[in-house]
Amino acid sequence: MTCVVTMWHFGADALFEYSGEKYHRRWEIAEKILLTIYTKEWKDGKKRVRWDLQEYPNKAVKEALEEKLNVC
Repeated sequence: MTCVVTMWHFGADALFEYSGEKYHRRWEIAEKILLTIYTKEWKDGKKRVRWDLQEYPNKAVKEALEEKLNVC
């Protein structure tokens, strides 16, 4: 638990298929936090919208996990 978390991703795919144009947007929503929303093409050729939160905690695993789990 003393290793340092330099970056991690949290994301999810939409449940429904998306048929519009390809889409990719990224916002820096806070210091060291990026939010990306984009279309993702699956192996079966279907597209879905996906969101991805990229964070750079640069903290020990234990500290980073405690901080993440205690956010209200």
